Amino acid sequence: MDTNAPASECTVAIFEMQDRAAVVARLGEWKLERALEQLDAVLCEALRAAPNGAPLHQIDRAAGGVEMVAVLNGPDRREVLGRLQAAVAAFQRDTGLRVIAAWSDDDSGHESLGALFSRAELALHQRRGEVLAAAA
Repeated sequence: MDTNAPASECTVAIFEMQDRAAVVARLGEWKLERALEQLDAVLCEALRAAPNGAPLHQIDRAAGGVEMVAVLNGPDRREVLGRLQAAVAAFQRDTGLRVIAAWSDDDSGHESLGALFSRAELALHQRRGEVLAAAA
């Protein structure tokens, strides 16, 4: 995938499980990995349930990572993002684990996927700061 090519009507969303060290201390590495696999499955199911389904959208998780990145394309991407957020909310209720999310949007199709990802990462960093400030 060319991350410098302009994306058309695209949203990049990042979902990140929080408090990795605390979760490992409480549950262990194995259960953390199972929880991350469950989160990945929940997000993938939300994509499959979208009207245009997986062909226009994708979600990926780096092995061993606590972040999942969704690339949503087309006119229904905001609806799909809402489905993903609802899936995360249900996951959090079911597991008691906290996941934060941030995203960036391009309605024009002039911004590269790499630039969208960078903006989503910056928004995630800001969201982490808000969560830490609220906990203090």
